Amino acid sequence: MGNAKKKLVNGRTVYGIKVGSATVVRAQWDRREKEVGPDQGFINRLCDQIHQLITLGYQPFLVTSGAVASDQKRHRSRNLRAAVGQNRLMNLYTKPLHEFGLEPAQFLLTARYLDESPVLKNTLNEALAEGVVPIINANDTVDDKEMQALGDYADNDNLFFRVCELVGAPIATIGFDQPGLLDDRRQVIHQVRLHEVPAILERLKGRSRKKKGIYTKVETLAKLAAVGVRTTLVPGRERNSFVRAVEGEKDFGTVFLP
Repeated sequence: MGNAKKKLVNGRTVYGIKVGSATVVRAQWDRREKEVGPDQGFINRLCDQIHQLITLGYQPFLVTSGAVASDQKRHRSRNLRAAVGQNRLMNLYTKPLHEFGLEPAQFLLTARYLDESPVLKNTLNEALAEGVVPIINANDTVDDKEMQALGDYADNDNLFFRVCELVGAPIATIGFDQPGLLDDRRQVIHQVRLHEVPAILERLKGRSRKKKGIYTKVETLAKLAAVGVRTTLVPGRERNSFVRAVEGEKDFGTVFLP
């Protein structure tokens, strides 16, 4: 991992994209909405970007949250909501990707398979080489012991790191619900050097879920940048955010540098 010139046999550069619940789920960003669930409009625009990226010479894979929120029956267990919602979430991605002539493949991953299975790595690489778009999520339908292990993935941020590592992605972008990493005055820090990361992580320490989410995103992208991956944290809902990130738009989001 870390070779920015690495190509697959289809001649495209692998590009890892990750979107979390706060970006995918409608109620996280529009409090006027009474129903909680993934935003089809956003997913349509994201699929349009995936199509754009392929025409530009990239081969994207997507790590996405939102399965549990796709089943709004809150009296059910998280496991069952994930089982029902995962199918619904996949359908939201499948229709627009098919309209662009793209073929998605669903990957539901567990900690055990990420750590132990060479078949997973081979299948992911085969999918990318075939021009298939992997749609990846943690498998939240499994038993409690596995669920505890998956908890280490912190809304799929560390899962994203492991998948980037498995396929040797030279470019990785996380989209979230802020304009970038913010300083204490809530101004965007557009560039972060790796030697600055420990102090930033110390500042971000906290018990709130939101702080933990930002913490793991910074930690994940810094680890990827440390091995030579081009990494960016962007406002996921902004127009063409993932295309703009890979094209290196100045002062857009936060770029992690050696």
